[in-house]
Amino acid sequence: MITHTQSYINKKNAALSKTSKICIHCKQEKPISFYSTDRKHLDGKHPICKDCKKIEQRELYKKQPHLFKESNKRAYEKFTEKHNARHKLNYAVKTGKITKPKACSICGVSGVRIEGHHYKGYNYPYNVIWLCTPCHNKEDLKTK
Repeated sequence: MITHTQSYINKKNAALSKTSKICIHCKQEKPISFYSTDRKHLDGKHPICKDCKKIEQRELYKKQPHLFKESNKRAYEKFTEKHNARHKLNYAVKTGKITKPKACSICGVSGVRIEGHHYKGYNYPYNVIWLCTPCHNKEDLKTK
């Protein structure tokens, strides 16, 4: 006799072993990589593909732009110093005042997104070390 827990585990394992999924909006079968992570669902993926989700978000923005603008305004007010430091650094890179390296300063990986880490704080927008995203996340955890 199979218990409820065993039945759930069997269904979850079957869902996790699938390599593709059908989007509930466009009804097309796409690889699992085309879906965002969502822990609420059995297979751990959102039922709507990323492409359809982008379209859905654009339509929502067109209907209710004030919701997005209010959210952005609150985020800017909360992190004004961080926003200003990031903006100054991006402008310095764009104008050639600072050169952005192609590799991470810690692990040396190249060919991935490289981000500026303000190790002295946001009051010093040009004092950065250039890190890949995983190294940047580790450095942020150290400073908290």
